[in-house]
Amino acid sequence: MYVTELRLDLVGRIKNARKTVEDSYCGCHTSVADYAQELTEDTGNIPSHLEMYIDYERMGRDLELGGDIFTIETGYQEVHIFWSH
Repeated sequence: MYVTELRLDLVGRIKNARKTVEDSYCGCHTSVADYAQELTEDTGNIPSHLEMYIDYERMGRDLELGGDIFTIETGYQEVHIFWSH
C-alpha cells in the first residue's frame, strides 16, 4: 500500500513539474538581449526616434540578475528562457 501511494505522489509531482516548466517557458532565443527586445516590442509601442536609446543587453541582464527569468544555454546562440515566477 505504501509503495502505491509513493508512486502516485511521485507521478503527481512529475506532472506538476512538467506543467510548471511548460507554463513558464518563453522559448529559445539567440541571447537574453534578443528575448528582452522581443518582449519589449511585443508588449509596447516604442517610437522610432527612441529605439536607438534602448539597451536590450542591459535589460536582459537585469531580467536575469533580478530573478525574473531563468536561462539555460544549450549551444552557440541557443538560450532557453523561463519565467521564474
